[in-house]
Amino acid sequence: MYSTPGTQYRYLRTVKSFLEFSNNDFSSEKLISYLTMMSAESRTSSYIKWIYQVLKGFYNSIGKEWPLHPKELPSKEKEPSRPYLEKVDAERLLQRAAKFSILDYAMFRLVLITGIRKAELRDLNLDNYNPPRIKISTRKHGEVRTRTLDEETVRA
Repeated sequence: MYSTPGTQYRYLRTVKSFLEFSNNDFSSEKLISYLTMMSAESRTSSYIKWIYQVLKGFYNSIGKEWPLHPKELPSKEKEPSRPYLEKVDAERLLQRAAKFSILDYAMFRLVLITGIRKAELRDLNLDNYNPPRIKISTRKHGEVRTRTLDEETVRA
Protein backbone atom coordinates (compact mmCIF):
# COMPACT_ATOMS: atom_id res chain seq x y z
CA MET A 1 0.00 0.00 0.00
CA TYR A 2 2.79 2.50 0.84
CA SER A 3 5.08 1.58 -2.00
CA THR A 4 6.82 4.78 -3.09
CA PRO A 5 9.67 6.19 -1.00
CA GLY A 6 7.93 9.58 -0.82
CA THR A 7 4.73 8.03 0.53
CA GLN A 8 6.69 5.91 3.00
CA TYR A 9 8.50 9.00 4.22
CA ARG A 10 5.24 10.91 4.70
CA TYR A 11 3.74 7.91 6.48
CA LEU A 12 6.69 7.61 8.87
CA ARG A 13 6.84 11.36 9.45
CA THR A 14 3.13 11.37 10.34
CA VAL A 15 3.48 8.44 12.76
CA LYS A 16 6.58 10.03 14.35
CA SER A 17 4.73 13.33 14.78
CA PHE A 18 1.84 11.55 16.48
CA LEU A 19 4.15 9.55 18.77
CA GLU A 20 5.98 12.71 19.83
CA PHE A 21 2.69 14.48 20.45
CA SER A 22 1.06 11.61 22.35
CA ASN A 23 4.14 10.58 24.36
CA ASN A 24 3.21 6.95 23.53
CA ASP A 25 -0.33 7.40 24.90
CA PHE A 26 -2.57 5.53 22.44
CA SER A 27 -5.90 6.59 23.98
CA SER A 28 -8.79 7.91 21.93
CA GLU A 29 -8.47 11.27 23.74
CA LYS A 30 -4.89 11.68 22.46
CA LEU A 31 -5.90 10.69 18.95
CA ILE A 32 -8.77 13.18 18.88
CA SER A 33 -6.51 15.81 20.40
CA TYR A 34 -3.86 15.22 17.73
CA LEU A 35 -6.34 15.27 14.84
CA THR A 36 -7.97 18.41 16.26
CA MET A 37 -4.57 20.08 16.51
CA MET A 38 -3.82 19.18 12.89
CA SER A 39 -7.20 20.56 11.86
CA ALA A 40 -6.54 23.78 13.79
CA GLU A 41 -3.26 24.18 11.89
CA SER A 42 -5.35 24.79 8.77
CA ARG A 43 -4.84 21.32 7.35
CA THR A 44 -7.37 20.35 4.70
CA SER A 45 -10.11 17.91 5.59
CA SER A 46 -8.76 15.41 3.04
CA TYR A 47 -5.32 15.60 4.69
CA ILE A 48 -6.91 15.01 8.12
CA LYS A 49 -8.67 11.95 6.68
CA TRP A 50 -5.33 10.76 5.28
CA ILE A 51 -3.71 11.15 8.74
CA TYR A 52 -6.66 9.26 10.22
CA GLN A 53 -6.07 6.36 7.80
CA VAL A 54 -2.29 6.37 8.36
CA LEU A 55 -2.69 6.23 12.14
CA LYS A 56 -5.37 3.56 11.83
CA GLY A 57 -2.93 1.46 9.78
CA PHE A 58 -0.20 2.14 12.34
CA TYR A 59 -2.42 0.95 15.21
CA ASN A 60 -3.22 -2.20 13.24
CA SER A 61 0.48 -2.85 12.49
CA ILE A 62 1.45 -2.71 16.18
CA GLY A 63 -1.50 -4.86 17.25
CA LYS A 64 -3.50 -2.11 18.97
CA GLU A 65 -7.25 -1.78 18.58
CA TRP A 66 -8.34 1.35 16.74
CA PRO A 67 -10.19 3.41 19.40
CA LEU A 68 -12.14 5.74 17.09
CA HIS A 69 -15.22 5.46 14.92
CA PRO A 70 -15.35 7.41 11.63
CA LYS A 71 -17.95 9.76 13.15
CA GLU A 72 -15.37 10.80 15.75
CA LEU A 73 -13.14 12.31 13.09
CA PRO A 74 -12.90 15.99 14.01
CA SER A 75 -14.39 18.17 11.33
CA LYS A 76 -12.75 21.37 10.35
CA GLU A 77 -14.73 24.36 11.52
CA LYS A 78 -16.28 26.24 8.66
CA GLU A 79 -14.68 29.56 7.99
CA PRO A 80 -16.95 32.51 8.46
CA SER A 81 -18.50 33.73 5.24
CA ARG A 82 -16.73 36.49 3.39
CA PRO A 83 -17.33 39.87 4.86
CA TYR A 84 -19.54 42.18 2.88
CA LEU A 85 -20.38 45.82 3.14
CA GLU A 86 -23.61 46.94 4.72
CA LYS A 87 -25.41 49.67 2.81
CA VAL A 88 -24.21 52.32 5.30
CA ASP A 89 -20.59 51.19 4.91
CA ALA A 90 -20.86 51.20 1.11
CA GLU A 91 -22.24 54.74 1.15
CA ARG A 92 -19.43 55.86 3.45
CA LEU A 93 -16.86 54.27 1.12
CA LEU A 94 -18.33 56.06 -1.88
CA GLN A 95 -18.32 59.40 -0.05
CA ARG A 96 -14.66 59.03 0.80
CA ALA A 97 -13.75 57.86 -2.72
CA ALA A 98 -15.51 60.91 -4.18
CA LYS A 99 -13.19 63.14 -2.12
CA PHE A 100 -10.13 61.64 -3.80
CA SER A 101 -11.15 61.62 -7.44
CA ILE A 102 -14.04 61.00 -9.77
CA LEU A 103 -12.18 57.95 -11.13
CA ASP A 104 -11.96 56.37 -7.66
CA TYR A 105 -15.64 57.08 -7.12
CA ALA A 106 -16.58 55.58 -10.49
CA MET A 107 -14.51 52.43 -9.90
CA PHE A 108 -15.87 51.80 -6.42
CA ARG A 109 -19.42 52.45 -7.58
CA LEU A 110 -18.96 50.02 -10.48
CA VAL A 111 -17.60 47.37 -8.11
CA LEU A 112 -20.48 47.82 -5.67
CA ILE A 113 -23.21 47.88 -8.32
CA THR A 114 -22.02 45.02 -10.55
CA GLY A 115 -20.00 42.80 -8.22
CA ILE A 116 -17.12 42.93 -10.69
CA ARG A 117 -13.86 41.34 -9.58
CA LYS A 118 -10.66 43.39 -9.44
CA ALA A 119 -9.07 41.56 -12.40
CA GLU A 120 -12.23 42.15 -14.44
CA LEU A 121 -12.17 45.82 -13.47
CA ARG A 122 -8.54 46.06 -14.51
CA ASP A 123 -9.36 44.53 -17.92
CA LEU A 124 -12.12 47.04 -18.72
CA ASN A 125 -11.62 49.61 -21.46
CA LEU A 126 -13.83 52.07 -23.33
CA ASP A 127 -14.83 49.43 -25.88
CA ASN A 128 -16.68 47.62 -23.06
CA TYR A 129 -18.84 50.65 -22.28
CA ASN A 130 -21.95 51.61 -24.24
CA PRO A 131 -24.11 53.69 -21.84
CA PRO A 132 -26.02 52.55 -19.91
CA ARG A 133 -24.60 49.05 -20.53
CA ILE A 134 -21.20 47.64 -19.75
CA LYS A 135 -19.72 44.35 -20.95
CA ILE A 136 -17.67 42.49 -18.36
CA SER A 137 -15.44 39.60 -19.44
CA THR A 138 -15.33 37.17 -16.54
CA ARG A 139 -12.04 35.61 -15.62
CA LYS A 140 -13.65 32.75 -13.81
CA HIS A 141 -15.45 31.17 -16.79
CA GLY A 142 -14.36 33.33 -19.71
CA GLU A 143 -17.91 34.49 -20.33
CA VAL A 144 -19.07 37.99 -21.17
CA ARG A 145 -21.72 39.47 -18.88
CA THR A 146 -23.63 42.59 -19.84
CA ARG A 147 -24.87 44.79 -17.02
CA THR A 148 -27.15 47.77 -17.18
CA LEU A 149 -25.88 50.54 -14.95
CA ASP A 150 -28.03 52.89 -12.91
CA GLU A 151 -28.07 56.60 -13.72
CA GLU A 152 -25.71 57.58 -10.90
CA THR A 153 -23.05 55.09 -12.07
CA VAL A 154 -23.44 56.24 -15.69
CA ARG A 155 -22.89 59.86 -14.60
CA ALA A 156 -19.77 58.89 -12.65
